[in-house]
Order: sequence, then C-alpha cells, then structure tokens
Amino acid sequence: SNYLRGSAGIFFVVDGTRKETLDAIADLKQTVIENVGECAMVCAFNKADMENKWEVDKSDIEHLIETGIPCSKTSAKTGENVESAFASLSSMLI
Repeated sequence: SNYLRGSAGIFFVVDGTRKETLDAIADLKQTVIENVGECAMVCAFNKADMENKWEVDKSDIEHLIETGIPCSKTSAKTGENVESAFASLSSMLI
C-alpha cells in the first residue's frame, strides 16, 4: 500500500503467456481502491509477439474491459503498442 499512496493512475501489466499474472489483477485492483480510491487504470497484455503461446484468451481480456479497465496488447520486445498504452493512461489523467 505504501507504493500506491498518492497515485493518480495505475498501469497493470499482464504476461499473456502466464495466466496467473492476469488472475492477480482483481486483487491488485481491490488493493488500489482500498488505498487510493477510484483512479485511472490501464492494463497492458504483454508479449503480443508471442500470442500463439498465450494462456490468456480473448474472453479474459473482454472481462477485464467490462470492469472498466481499458486494455491493449503490447510487446516489450518489439515496442508494439507500448507508447499508445502509456498515452491512454496519460489521457485519462489529464
């Protein structure tokens, strides 16, 4: 909770090849709400360059979007959609 104090926005990163990283988002979101309150939240599903090995499927992403968290598929390796994911959070903060 000390890391969250004073936060205006949260950037979640999910490893698409490891579903347990997605499962942790619900708990993390609750921790954020308890310690910060409602704030801007965005989720990046990383390893878009390895989507054929993903454990996370489209319905998982859609469910997270339904909870009010915008999501994008990104790749730290290729840089795909990384800048736009940060821009999305930035625009929510302005």
